Amino acid sequence: MTIDSWLLLDKQPGITSSQATLAVKSMLKKCGVSDSKVGHAGTLDKFASGLLLVGIGQAVKTVEYAMNGAKVYEFTVTWGESRDTVDTEGKVIETSPHRPSKNEIQEVMRQFEGDIQQSPPQYSAIKIGGKRASELARKNVAFSIAPRTVTVFSLKLTNVTPDSASFLLKCSKGFYVRSLALDMAIKLNTCGYVSSLRRLSIGNFCVDDAISLDQLKFLVHNDSDLVHGCSSTKVILSRLLKPYMRPLASVLDGILVQEISGAEAQRLRMGQPISNKLGSSSVGSEVAVLHASQLVALCGSSDGLLLKPKRVFNYLTI
Repeated sequence: MTIDSWLLLDKQPGITSSQATLAVKSMLKKCGVSDSKVGHAGTLDKFASGLLLVGIGQAVKTVEYAMNGAKVYEFTVTWGESRDTVDTEGKVIETSPHRPSKNEIQEVMRQFEGDIQQSPPQYSAIKIGGKRASELARKNVAFSIAPRTVTVFSLKLTNVTPDSASFLLKCSKGFYVRSLALDMAIKLNTCGYVSSLRRLSIGNFCVDDAISLDQLKFLVHNDSDLVHGCSSTKVILSRLLKPYMRPLASVLDGILVQEISGAEAQRLRMGQPISNKLGSSSVGSEVAVLHASQLVALCGSSDGLLLKPKRVFNYLTI
């Protein structure tokens, strides 16, 4: 059987996002869900912790939408060392005796407000000529990454010590905290790297509502029905995972929505268009079409009269 939902996972430091996703898939397999695709939205660095959205089954089809939400991070920059990866896992490549004061840090922070130009770090998952930048960097291959426009919605200084500063950041998609730390250090005439990083939220999803891998493993290994071979996988998953699951449509904030009947849902699933109740306002836009609060299809309209299916969902929720 398959399950089609988003799982809110609290990733621990020390594992990659891909490793965390594979661990979720392994746990689902133990529950009898052996044929679901699993993927994640928005990579968290290996040293980082916090909210990772894991798409299960047909939720994988909505990954691009899940990544669109604003993100909130708490992070600490340690001064005095530059590391090639700009995080705890990198090699020290430069040092500085200068430690910025609270006033100096607050003054520089004003330069990182609103829309800014940011160059992603060399050690990142960005593809350069079909290869990840991090792979090229490890092989000492010279390359450049074009800067991009990203948005800082808010940046607050939460703590200062002689050797570090901690921040609370709300930013747009595509933002790199490590790049922000590096840029701040340069403007402060010192060296610095991100020594801790935790993602608190993505859009409307919060890490406080997420489950850790350790918690997930405990539930799977200690649930009495699983241990004694309960015949209903759906019952088990409903009880174990439902508090941490979100429906497919929950990642579609900002997209036009149309509710439809069961008959219309059947037509869409057969690839047939349906009547467009949104009119000309939907022309050129994507429309999330729902029946009984479940996502049926993502549609488009070229004339404002009909909605034509672009991506159809046939799935099981818990």
